[in-house]
Amino acid sequence: MSILQGLARLWRVDDGLPKQTDLIVLVSFGASSAGLSKASQRALDRVLELKKKYPDARVVFGSFAFNPDPAIEVNEKMLAIPDAIYAGSVASTIEEAEKIKTNLLFLPFTLQPRSIVVVTDDWHSRSAKFVWEKVWGNKNPRPTITFSTFEWPEDPDNPMIFQRKEYVWASANIARHLFLLMPGGFKRMKRLKIRQPT
Repeated sequence: MSILQGLARLWRVDDGLPKQTDLIVLVSFGASSAGLSKASQRALDRVLELKKKYPDARVVFGSFAFNPDPAIEVNEKMLAIPDAIYAGSVASTIEEAEKIKTNLLFLPFTLQPRSIVVVTDDWHSRSAKFVWEKVWGNKNPRPTITFSTFEWPEDPDNPMIFQRKEYVWASANIARHLFLLMPGGFKRMKRLKIRQPT
């Protein structure tokens, strides 16, 4: 285990999985023209494991708005999970959480999740938890939000430049989390509309 991997384990949110969940969120890590990024594939593999534990849970995902080919990420995920809910293209974690929350209101069936499991990597989990709890905080009833994480893979072909090297991804996530904790940090981050990894 590298030093960075050890630090990632200390940094990550490790809530422990709930007994039951209604919704599994497959966080987007983009796709190259050749297929899913390594992180997207790891996230998808983790979601497929969780579907065995929670067969009745619905899966929802967005796709990175700046993929070289917008269809690749969507098609590969829908092929793996045909009944998944596609929330649309997203440019940031904030937009992803907001779009998923909004799109669930317009489904042809009722889905009011009481428990959400968000699948993301170790470095992203801490600030993602802050964002998801902020976005879903006014939902009534408020769902419990837990995180299931995976170890970050080096990925030089990732369309998100911050995600190509682990030390860059780690630094970006720590800086983002500290920014979010500042008074008004969430609103400022949302206004900035930084593509990644916000």
